[in-house]
Amino acid sequence: MSTTTSGCFKFILIVSLIYCLSLMYMTSYMAFSPLSCHWSKSNSRRIAMIADPQMEGDTKVYHQGNYGLLNNYFNDYYFKLVFQNIHYLLRPDAIYMLGDLFSSQHVSNQEFYLRVDRFNSIFSGMFGFVNRIFKMRSGDLHEEQRMVKERGSSDLRNLNFPYLVNLTGNHDIGYGFEANFFRIQRFIASFGVQNRKDIIYENGNRKVLAVTINIILTQLKPKYIFNGHDHFGCKYTHKEGAQEFTVKSIQGDFGGNVGLFEIEKSADGFNYSYKDCEYYPTKYIVGYLASLGLWIAIVILVFVLRILKFILCCEFIERKEKKD
Repeated sequence: MSTTTSGCFKFILIVSLIYCLSLMYMTSYMAFSPLSCHWSKSNSRRIAMIADPQMEGDTKVYHQGNYGLLNNYFNDYYFKLVFQNIHYLLRPDAIYMLGDLFSSQHVSNQEFYLRVDRFNSIFSGMFGFVNRIFKMRSGDLHEEQRMVKERGSSDLRNLNFPYLVNLTGNHDIGYGFEANFFRIQRFIASFGVQNRKDIIYENGNRKVLAVTINIILTQLKPKYIFNGHDHFGCKYTHKEGAQEFTVKSIQGDFGGNVGLFEIEKSADGFNYSYKDCEYYPTKYIVGYLASLGLWIAIVILVFVLRILKFILCCEFIERKEKKD
């Protein structure tokens, strides 16, 4: 083997190794992001919050054809990758989906339930049997009801973490009067009862309202409020003293964000912390996958050319021997 050929194969090996390591990082990024994507307290109640996936479906395919279908598949994979990292690496005590699970409240029942099936596949960990073996929670209401029946528990909270709650958004059941009985009931049938209130008390006083809907500041007097909806995320302090966090969307255009909220009990009461854990915007993922595909094509082409060169060389030698 010539020096040039040896150097070429070494180069291919090194670049391929870099791609393999980067692919490993991308699929388990939370394990390698100690500053932004890890819990900061050692003994705390840990809550992960996901906002506004707004899963699209038939309308996108109708308007964009095969590109829309491919885009839906890509988004589903993107959401699943982020959720797997939360589910298996962060292992929170609870995961809250902050509404707008789907992109539109006007979808037909058939399309709604197709999206429910996709949602359950995406937000239920990597494999259903892994969840069952380790008795971990999933986003599939029917799967959780089966687990409750098998274990003889009447309360989903008694199952191993994470405790997953799917809250409604305006794109799930509609705006105002659009939120009719049928839209609400189909959502409840798929994701469970709405308008949950999870409150932590300190010395008999309400201190933290983790997540709820239609919050009335003067009635509940929460210390923290979390919601979704605007996609970009923000923080606002109300005059009543409550801090409101609008969690940035998990959508690829907003970096696949997940909100991490911790509550730790101390001698002085409770300590709280919140931070955003971001992945990468889809444009970087698409760019990476495109370069990876190009590199694989180049490697295949190099090996094909080497094989062709070997075959032609053998034929040339054979013909020369016959001629001699």
